[in-house]
Amino acid sequence: MKSAWRIIPSSFSELNLEVTLTCAQSFRWSKLEDGTFRGVLGDGVWTLSQCPDTGNLLYTVTRTSAPQKKPAKRPRLAKVQNEDDSKLRDYFNLDVGLEQLHHNWGLEDPDYLSLSKQHSGIRILRQDPVENLFSFICSSNNNIPRQHYRSRPWWKKLCTHLGPALLELDGHQFHQFPAVEALAQPDVEPLLRKLGFGYRAKYIQQSAAKICQEREPGWLMGLRDATYEEAHAALIKLPGIGAKVADCICLMSLDKWEAVPLDIHMWNLARRQYLPHLQSHKSLTDRTYREIGESLAQSGSSSGRNLGNMLVGAHEVLFCGELKQFKNRKAS
Repeated sequence: MKSAWRIIPSSFSELNLEVTLTCAQSFRWSKLEDGTFRGVLGDGVWTLSQCPDTGNLLYTVTRTSAPQKKPAKRPRLAKVQNEDDSKLRDYFNLDVGLEQLHHNWGLEDPDYLSLSKQHSGIRILRQDPVENLFSFICSSNNNIPRQHYRSRPWWKKLCTHLGPALLELDGHQFHQFPAVEALAQPDVEPLLRKLGFGYRAKYIQQSAAKICQEREPGWLMGLRDATYEEAHAALIKLPGIGAKVADCICLMSLDKWEAVPLDIHMWNLARRQYLPHLQSHKSLTDRTYREIGESLAQSGSSSGRNLGNMLVGAHEVLFCGELKQFKNRKAS
């Protein structure tokens, strides 16, 4: 099996695979008994691992091809691997150097340096916007680790009942994520309620219907070319999407690195470390939500650096630093 691994050069300071895939960004990856991770990405089932000595990213990908009337010329392995390498590099944002971002942020915030060393290699994923949007509707109002482990059965049901079958591997059937058109059908809400989605069932169906009926084809992917303010304003018009979920979508699939999703963990951190004048505030209002996001995104402007673009590295470090299951993690 190991001889089949394809290799993408990396290091643990640039990518910690396990933490990146288990810190509630994506719900499509399952950890297998051998410590590898498996999930659907595009048209394939991917198995991911990390070399314990070098930190290189290791992967295999399994695909099924539709029958062809005439034998097709076999593509060169090098070309296929280059395309697969590019897909994973894009998914993990590997062309963004985390060490330099952590260093630059640390120049503005010395306390951040030690935290970034403890939580090095945690990356923001660049996910498909449709899958990312509906995953966060599904997982809203859950916490962590409950969010990561208990919402996955709902996620699996969503793909199994509404997504196209992809292939079977090691006795497990894998499905692609449902198309927006499939989620928009009127019978989707009662189906999802029977499957245990509760009030989220309404939001899933209504958001999908609104996208299909009121937006141009490809509208959601097109938000990658919009400004952060434009994308955020457009997303919160969808049922079931508030400011935090919109920021998660902006950050994790729409390339809006200045987005700062604020949950209770980040709210407490901001009051304690960055905006102490908010200590007396008992709840996170829309006004304080905007104040915190703008404060972090505009950090470093006095020194001429746009640290808002560095939030792609900083947010997950700050976030994981507040979570109990990651607090005792040893520095890489």
